[in-house]
Amino acid sequence: MAKPVRKGFSKALFEENDGQAKRAARDLAATFGLDEIVENTQRYGIDLLGMSEGNVALGIEVEIKHGWKEGAFPFNTIHLPERKEKFCKEKMPVIFCILSKDLKQAAIFGKKTVLQAEKVEVPNRFVRSGEMFFDIPISEVRFVEIGSPFVKNLFKEIKETAE
Repeated sequence: MAKPVRKGFSKALFEENDGQAKRAARDLAATFGLDEIVENTQRYGIDLLGMSEGNVALGIEVEIKHGWKEGAFPFNTIHLPERKEKFCKEKMPVIFCILSKDLKQAAIFGKKTVLQAEKVEVPNRFVRSGEMFFDIPISEVRFVEIGSPFVKNLFKEIKETAE
């Protein structure tokens, strides 16, 4: 089996996106009924930890989708890089939080959704061919505004797909 093709780490992209994505996602604590969302101290671990009553309730992996500038999500599917599959092996519930470029919207789905998705090759500006992505149908994704108040049914639904 051929070794997967993956985009190499870019310190410039990391510095441009990581901090602002994590700050925006922390504003989802109320949406999910969490006490707070904190940064994970493990360097290569999942980005954020959702805390409830002093305990880790779930892991949150965040990413800014630059093609989603603002408003409604403009695509039929979300392409999640295959390299993020490692977070689906966490024992805790895990959600993926894809943010619009303006950081006002989030697309949320759990690790079960990822593991049930088809993998597709997606040529992109960083890797011309061979990089694989999970092809997440938007029908399996929940969209929220950053900072929106607690939404009980949304959190229950997302948490069920995250375990």
